[in-house]
Amino acid sequence: RYAERSCGSVGHASALSFDPMKVLSALGSGGAVLTDDDEVAHRIRRLRYHGRQDGTYLDLGFNSQLSEVSAAALLVKLKHQPFWARRRKAIADYYLRELAGLPISFPVWSDKVDHVWHKFVLHCEAREPLAAFLKSSGIPTMIHYSRPFHREPIFARQTSAQFPAASRHADTALSLPIHAYLTKTETQTIVEAITSFFNRSHA
Repeated sequence: RYAERSCGSVGHASALSFDPMKVLSALGSGGAVLTDDDEVAHRIRRLRYHGRQDGTYLDLGFNSQLSEVSAAALLVKLKHQPFWARRRKAIADYYLRELAGLPISFPVWSDKVDHVWHKFVLHCEAREPLAAFLKSSGIPTMIHYSRPFHREPIFARQTSAQFPAASRHADTALSLPIHAYLTKTETQTIVEAITSFFNRSHA
């Protein structure tokens, strides 16, 4: 949420992903478009089925229909979404509180944002040594989006421009474990391991 508005309620249309890695995931890939605009809704419905409406083809569309099995699974999961969001928020709040003061930083959010914490990302100049230390302690981490777009071959061939902020984020970002069924003991273990790493580094 942002202020009093839920995500998906701003603008003419909003796209949601139900990828298996998302908080609310389908059985395989899936997604949805939210809109209050009838014209947009009718067009999206046509586009998902080859641009077909009432037996005729009005647009050049796609075959992007969510299966009934995936839709049924999502309806069941949707009932658990409020609990999953509360648990992730509690875990993120614990990380933010307990890791404060260490030589790491976190994305800055407006106090109007109520975040679902799909990922918990920190920034650390010693990312690789920290990730290796956590791995040796049995704690998995991930580096999401390790290359900014301007480093990808498709774009690097077209520009020599440098984007220092994007590069800095890509080079220092590290995602910690976060999901609704992470236990209190597990989160404590993660915090203790990170604290131990920095204590050793500065000993």
